[in-house]
Amino acid sequence: MLGFGFLMYYLGQWGGGDAKILASIGFLLPQLPQGFAKLFFPLPLSYLINVFLIGAFYMLVYAFVFALMNKKIIRNFFKDIKACSKTLLISLIGLFILFFGISLYFFQYFYFSLILVLYNSFLLLVLVILLFIILRFAKTVEEVGFKRKIPISKLKVGDILAEYKKLEGITEKELRRIKKSGRKTVRIKEGVRFAPTFPLALIFTLLFGDVIIWLIVAL
Repeated sequence: MLGFGFLMYYLGQWGGGDAKILASIGFLLPQLPQGFAKLFFPLPLSYLINVFLIGAFYMLVYAFVFALMNKKIIRNFFKDIKACSKTLLISLIGLFILFFGISLYFFQYFYFSLILVLYNSFLLLVLVILLFIILRFAKTVEEVGFKRKIPISKLKVGDILAEYKKLEGITEKELRRIKKSGRKTVRIKEGVRFAPTFPLALIFTLLFGDVIIWLIVAL
């Protein structure tokens, strides 16, 4: 878990603190205690899966609340959707034809119903639309809300430069070097405060088990 956490850190997805929290939980809770929920996978794997699934929901809620507090994000999001609306419409028509053909081929081996084929095709299309909207919304939040330009005078130790791949704040030495560079402004970035996901996923794992099993059963 320590290795996986720092892999995510070096890929620029997590901060160093997130990697350490994950390693700490793995050290303190190497196996599932008696009397808790049954797991389909070994505890480390179940917990990691829960971290990502619960983390995805947590990040969506976080980004939505963040966007409500920043009207510029909402404006840019609708502007972005409007700009690609024609391409999106053509793509959706093509995808519906593809989904209809796949459903038609699949259901010929079972109980065939045109209504069922149409329903399945529309359902897949709706899922694609939702996924597209979520991805574009997340991209807008990242570019408009989490990245901003500030004067060099306001730059401080711990700020993360936008060009940095890793989520690592600048040091005192780097701050002095940047101020001596002659630059007037600099772009910094923030991110979702992901740390609360780890205890939330741990509580869910102990009390309810695997999130993925719950999703499969629900579907």
